[in-house]
Amino acid sequence: MARDRELAAFHSYTVGLGASYQFQVPGMPWVNRSSANVRVDHLLIDYSDFRDALLAAQYGAGNEPLYKLNANIFQIFVSVWF
Repeated sequence: MARDRELAAFHSYTVGLGASYQFQVPGMPWVNRSSANVRVDHLLIDYSDFRDALLAAQYGAGNEPLYKLNANIFQIFVSVWF
């Protein structure tokens, strides 16, 4: 058991999808290449020995459910090469 989440054992999974679009910038001959990128990831982390202490009053100390984290991550960026 660990009280420090960063020392606890866990399993993580990430599922993602991304796309990129390359384009030319009109009127700017010094720009060699440009791209717009978007990526979406879903992150799942399940801890095997770290409990959610915030729920101790509801479940009793030591009986709290194991901590888990589910997150959606969105990335959008534009790149310009010159």
